Amino acid sequence: MSRRPGGDIAFPFFYPNFVASHGAALHRAGKTSMATALKTLAIIILALASAQAATLAADDAIPDSMLTEAHVYEVTFTDPELGHRIIDAMRERTDIDDYTLNILEGDLYFNNHKATQALIYYRRTLESDSVKSNAENRKEVWHRMISCFDLLHDEDSKMQYAKQLMQLAIETDDKPTEAI
Repeated sequence: MSRRPGGDIAFPFFYPNFVASHGAALHRAGKTSMATALKTLAIIILALASAQAATLAADDAIPDSMLTEAHVYEVTFTDPELGHRIIDAMRERTDIDDYTLNILEGDLYFNNHKATQALIYYRRTLESDSVKSNAENRKEVWHRMISCFDLLHDEDSKMQYAKQLMQLAIETDDKPTEAI
């Protein structure tokens, strides 16, 4: 195997019409059946897939410039898998707190209509010190959870958190939240 100028791994069957010309020649020569030709084609496809997977694994490193909240939100709808990879890489760094990463991952799931998975991450934030000690963070998390319960049509849970949110808004004299 060698690398082509474009960076792809070059197998002999990468070149145009290799399968068609060689498969047809072998078939004309009577040295293969249609089943054998299909098996050969399947082997070629598997080889291509594993070569592509190896290339992706080698290019798996995400540059530091992409390890930002803004970039995760940027790829939320176009490439959620990249968003998850970015978050995983961000979790390996110690300078980003769990509260922020859990909100980020919850938002990534919620924005892709996976409210049940989003709730897992939002609930994790409720256990963090930044939510326990900060009413604004608690209101923010509860608001996100209410949106998830609304999407899931879980009226009981939605009302439970809405009441808690309203009570906290009254306690903190938060007029905008009270108006909701």
